[in-house]
Amino acid sequence: MYLVFKEERVMNKKILKTIVSLVFYIIISCSSSDDEPNPPAIKKCGTSEKTIKQGFKNEWSRIVELPASGKFVEESHYITNKDFISGGWPTTKSELIDKHLQRSFEIYKKYDSNVNFDELYNRYWQKEWTPEEGGHFGQGSVGEIQKSELSPEMEMWFMTMMWASSSDRPARGTKFLLQANEKSVVVIAGYETGPGSESKLGGVTREVHKWLETNNSSIIKVSYLNDQKSNIGPIDCK
Repeated sequence: MYLVFKEERVMNKKILKTIVSLVFYIIISCSSSDDEPNPPAIKKCGTSEKTIKQGFKNEWSRIVELPASGKFVEESHYITNKDFISGGWPTTKSELIDKHLQRSFEIYKKYDSNVNFDELYNRYWQKEWTPEEGGHFGQGSVGEIQKSELSPEMEMWFMTMMWASSSDRPARGTKFLLQANEKSVVVIAGYETGPGSESKLGGVTREVHKWLETNNSSIIKVSYLNDQKSNIGPIDCK
């Protein structure tokens, strides 16, 4: 009788130990899952077809049906509403460009913390304002409006096209989606025209090229973005 009782006690201890271990495992598992960060949600990049009329003087004209793919030349920098320069516009191609670039660099680092300044702007012409071309250094085709509306973020995530006429130009701030190398970025258009070369579909900033890992010879896909309230800049979407 004693042996039977002893065996029952040993068995009960084993069962209790198993139950305690199981409960402990469940608690640890739940705690671990709570600590794990949720993966970022992937947005669906809704785009639609759009007809773009392009042209340059009497030299060439064409119809581009978006989405389309082509080469984008790298544009120089434009004055923003944070670039305060005596006289309103730079008098040289480099006047106060350092402050402009430092501001843009700090914004870009939010998307790529490992980038350094000399890597982002590694060519001398990436440290200059856009040429005068009938206006001022750093001036787009909308003139004085640019200095009050164009924020540093907008100037960074920027796209140009050689619209056939002023009536064909999209409203200032119209958003498009650019994609290359499995990366995407939302850009704005409507503040500047160009380039004049028919070999290019449009133009983008240094920051766009850096994010997409592209250059003047790369093929970039451009689409009209359905959600015009989307934030500009890099986006994780499919």
